[in-house]
Amino acid sequence: MAFYHFFPPAGDVEFEPTEPEIRRPLESQMVKDGSSARLECLISGDPKPNIAWFKESSLIAASEDFLQFYDDDNQCSLVIREVYPEDTGKYTVVAKNPSGVATSSADLVIEEGKTARLQMTLK
Repeated sequence: MAFYHFFPPAGDVEFEPTEPEIRRPLESQMVKDGSSARLECLISGDPKPNIAWFKESSLIAASEDFLQFYDDDNQCSLVIREVYPEDTGKYTVVAKNPSGVATSSADLVIEEGKTARLQMTLK
């Protein structure tokens, strides 16, 4: 007895787009002046969302100092190669596709000197 499988032509396959979803949000952190910082989150959506990073309300352009990644496992990250006190602030990732928008924010505090204390408000 022969078994036959019917697979529709690739052009006939339909998918339902999904809006971006933050599956693991950014976390606030404190790092030492001169070290590196990595802000990470997990973002899903179909089609895969476009990602933009902001410090306060300013767009962060990808550069040698501000590396941006969004891999096939939906891991999204911003790496600041060397932080300075002026890098302290609220960082936001925005994920956007035709179905919608999702955001996640966290505070980055740069520790100056040996007696610095963490002063963050967690939301």
